[in-house]
Amino acid sequence: MFKNAKGDRAHRFVLQIEQIVPLAKGATDALAEEIIQKSRALMIKPDHLAVDRTGNGAGVHDLLRARLGQQVTGFNGSESCTTLKILEDDLMTPFEEYSYLTSEMYFGVKKWLDVGALRFSSAISADPLFREFSGRRYVIPTGRAKTRVESKKDYKSRGNRSPDRADSVVMLLQLVRTYEQVTQSHTASSTGGSSERYTPRVGHTDTFDYL
Repeated sequence: MFKNAKGDRAHRFVLQIEQIVPLAKGATDALAEEIIQKSRALMIKPDHLAVDRTGNGAGVHDLLRARLGQQVTGFNGSESCTTLKILEDDLMTPFEEYSYLTSEMYFGVKKWLDVGALRFSSAISADPLFREFSGRRYVIPTGRAKTRVESKKDYKSRGNRSPDRADSVVMLLQLVRTYEQVTQSHTASSTGGSSERYTPRVGHTDTFDYL
């Protein structure tokens, strides 16, 4: 349980990643069918399913929507950011602060980790997942330009493999944030409904060269 400054129990909406299941690359139709079978086996509803909608993923996305329903969500990282704040403490919305949706999604994970609202099951191997997250660089431009996470092409040009596991996590969190319209905060609400300041796992004023 989270606790407020008085030591009382405080409730918070959190996301815990229980499993990451790699899927073998293959033909669009075969991959879509495998996702459908796994979704049904895990009882994942169409409106709780998010997939990549860039490159080859666009075809898989279209097939899933045709077979499962239009509720399936597809994310294209090159699209504009949303206006839903990641943290209530943020001075700007993602649309105002970041370039492209990929940046919002990756910083969404960082900020949810900062406040302790994103957890990983001990069954999930830290490598290569955490290496994918920590190795993705970002740029904070000067002037009116927006913060931008480096492209996947630039990330891979430095000898890294495609950050598929990290991408799956950022898409899941983006689905949770937008579907539930959840905004986190550096305050934890107590059972009585009041808010107390608490110490986050990583200080939100810290700066990083890497996510």
